[in-house]
Amino acid sequence: MFKTTKLCRGLMFAFGGSLALASLPSLAQDAQRVEITGSSIKRIAVEGALPITVIKREDIERSGFTSASDLIQSLPSMQGFVSASESVNGGGGGVTTASLHSLGSAYTLVLLNGRRLAPYNTGTTVNLNTIPLSMVERIEVLTDGASAIYGADAIAGVVNFILKKNSTVGDVTLSASVPQHKGGKSATFSASKGFGNLDSDRYNVQISLSAEKQKEQTAESRPFSKTGFIPFDYNGKQVTTWFSSSNSIPGTVILNDKTGNGDGDAFYSPDFLKTGKCGPRTVLRAGVCRFDFSSTVQNIPDSDRLSLFATGRFVLSESATLFSEVGLSDFSTKPRFAPPAQPGIFLTQALVNKHVTPYLATLGIPAGSFFPVGDPDFNGPTMNLRVYDAGGRENDYRTKTMHMVLGAEGNLSGIDYSGYVT
Repeated sequence: MFKTTKLCRGLMFAFGGSLALASLPSLAQDAQRVEITGSSIKRIAVEGALPITVIKREDIERSGFTSASDLIQSLPSMQGFVSASESVNGGGGGVTTASLHSLGSAYTLVLLNGRRLAPYNTGTTVNLNTIPLSMVERIEVLTDGASAIYGADAIAGVVNFILKKNSTVGDVTLSASVPQHKGGKSATFSASKGFGNLDSDRYNVQISLSAEKQKEQTAESRPFSKTGFIPFDYNGKQVTTWFSSSNSIPGTVILNDKTGNGDGDAFYSPDFLKTGKCGPRTVLRAGVCRFDFSSTVQNIPDSDRLSLFATGRFVLSESATLFSEVGLSDFSTKPRFAPPAQPGIFLTQALVNKHVTPYLATLGIPAGSFFPVGDPDFNGPTMNLRVYDAGGRENDYRTKTMHMVLGAEGNLSGIDYSGYVT
């Protein structure tokens, strides 16, 4: 067993490591030189100077994660990424991304076998949902900037997915996740097989098919998200979160005061004044029935993924190996959120006669003190409405990806080379 001392490290630095490697020929012969993320030169993994986190296949299997996005986004160095739940309310656009050090997805480069993937939109950001975790041999995460090698999209770092190579192992995996409470079930199927040995057969082909189904988990199925009104204790005081909307069902009315005598505008729920009750999913506050929109969204949206990946390597000679990759992926997700909100709808005179005039005395509002219907400056009576009967809004996002690579690599006169078209 060898131990590296400060003096030894100093000699390795001064002589480029040549003396140390010369004294340890058995270690240098046994170690395989591979291309490490963040370097254009093949080397032994321990020689790298940059901070690289390597997630091996056994680590992936022990983690229990079934998708690349869930695994990558669980790393401590990942912040500021786009998660699946952000597509609820239309923010995530149906994608999941990687983001190192909260610098943003546009500055974290995602590679497959050291090569770029097609972005999901303009720019360079890759949708992690298109990568089949079942075929990944290891993941290298470079947590330092590498823009000098890869460009400006690697300012925060690099995530490099390395697929299986030169394996003939067949593997079939079927897993399911059934939460203790209602909603959020998921199932995953994957099958992969390798054919041929590079050393004896001079070729190797890897094929992987994977499918995943994620069922929705509604906000109201979990205590922490079932409502926007959550009481809690803060420094001995009882306080409550109050996420709600005046776009309610039935509608709320706004009357703009035109007298300027300091009475102010009127804001009330006429249906509550009539029946003494608020509508569905609403809570009364200061005489107004406010809509609890938080109860109508999803924590996790429905999603489906189907991926087929194949890689091939063919040894032409000791100095040349052809390689190819083909990847087909189809990912879809359908996030659903609150029913449509319709603020600022102008009331007709008939609606004013029915929902305003009968309650002026109750509200203490003198007749004629508010701007009338048809005011030329658009200050007339309005209502805020929630189109509840239409049901929740739903987006349908679909990402179809085709990834193809053809290239050659090898060592010619002691010089490593690689060229490819992707």
